[in-house]
Amino acid sequence: MRYADRDGNIYEEENGQDRLLHWMYTTMAGRASLKILIRPWVSKLGGAFLSSPISKCLIKGFVKNNHIDMSEYGNMDDWLPVRDIQPLK
Repeated sequence: MRYADRDGNIYEEENGQDRLLHWMYTTMAGRASLKILIRPWVSKLGGAFLSSPISKCLIKGFVKNNHIDMSEYGNMDDWLPVRDIQPLK
């Protein structure tokens, strides 16, 4: 895939995302997978997973893959949003 940076320099690179998109849009199996993945229940299932404590295992990989320096953030409690618990009605 061809990319342009902010300075207008164009370069070509192929990564896993490009290969996945090409497979999804050019093969019968990819098109069938895409029809399933765009269903609302798949989105809700993914949202439920990411909102659960089980998704905590993904954080280290995300931080590593995106080269995030966690020393800038200090304690997680300092930057995670905290919601007030509403009393039961």
